[in-house]
Amino acid sequence: DNPRKKLHGVFEGDRNRWLATIDEAWKKSNAGGPMVKRQQQNNRTVTTVNLQRRLGYVGGSEGARKRNPECRLVRIVTENRREVITAYPVQAF
Repeated sequence: DNPRKKLHGVFEGDRNRWLATIDEAWKKSNAGGPMVKRQQQNNRTVTTVNLQRRLGYVGGSEGARKRNPECRLVRIVTENRREVITAYPVQAF
């Protein structure tokens, strides 16, 4: 967590755990369904996947002010449909 940032998602666990969470979200995003939302932003695709369990929390100064609420979704940003730019936990679609 970085309290100097205003708001950001923080994965729980070590690197192996959050990489496994991102992999799981990636697989579910490719399968589609009601727990997956996709949005185009120019040449990037923003995919949000609801994993239906706590996987992180809202961090930063705003997250601390709200007592670090849980995140159950992973947002994955890709370019060219396959190049992952970033992935992070979020609270809502």
